[in-house]
Amino acid sequence: MTQLPKMPGFKIVGMLGKGGVATVYKGIDIELNRKVAIKFLTPDFRQPLIEARFAKEAQLAANLYHSNIVSIFDVGYIIEGDQSINYIVMEFLEETLKTRLKKAPGFRLTPGTALGVAGAVLKGLTHAHKEKILHRDIKPENVMFRGDGTPVIMDFGIARVMDALTQLTRTGMTAGTPEYMSPEQALGNIIDHRSDIFSTGIILYELLAGRQMFEGETMHIYSLVREARYEPLDNLKPGLPEKLYRVVDRALAKEPDDRYQTCGEMLADLEECIFE
Repeated sequence: MTQLPKMPGFKIVGMLGKGGVATVYKGIDIELNRKVAIKFLTPDFRQPLIEARFAKEAQLAANLYHSNIVSIFDVGYIIEGDQSINYIVMEFLEETLKTRLKKAPGFRLTPGTALGVAGAVLKGLTHAHKEKILHRDIKPENVMFRGDGTPVIMDFGIARVMDALTQLTRTGMTAGTPEYMSPEQALGNIIDHRSDIFSTGIILYELLAGRQMFEGETMHIYSLVREARYEPLDNLKPGLPEKLYRVVDRALAKEPDDRYQTCGEMLADLEECIFE
């Protein structure tokens, strides 16, 4: 879309960002006079398989009602010329966790704040996992904040849309973000909810350490994650409670069976750290 799209019932006022398969715009719901974010499937990916997957995942995400999961108001499509364009209308949020980290001293959050953010992510994931929905791309860009400071998980299902795209293009890579992938996801294996737990552990590490655990060129990161040859967590130990260190270490176990088996288990241990 070279110009701002037009959509009945909404005034679209500007672009917020562009990702792998979608472009997000800031809009105003005219009837309710509230700000919204509207995500449109990028024109380059208007193929039947991608459109069907986008619509299905949007509908699944729209049925996730939780305070730590973004609220979706509408799912559908508009007609532009002779083409249909899938869209998702969701609550408008301004700041990502990635942006907040960039502004934080030393690019890290205080342990208490970090635990609060990680705990909120785990609560949202617990609800999604109960509904048999995986996120597949937990990362700081996909955690945003409401005006009252509540952390909110974004973009459920987008990684599955990307999976459909990689199947079409035969890239040989799995969908997701290499820096935050579990080893099994990086290998292209079948994943379950424990992959989201690993990704949450990566975020918690970054919030506490002030840097990403995996850094470098994309293929180098894939190699690191696949082999789980990341550096030890010893740099987290100075000044960090032993119990919290053990939480991060267990969440980042290479083998899924050695990790927390549910987000609730990890959350319980985090809460013990908070009140220790």
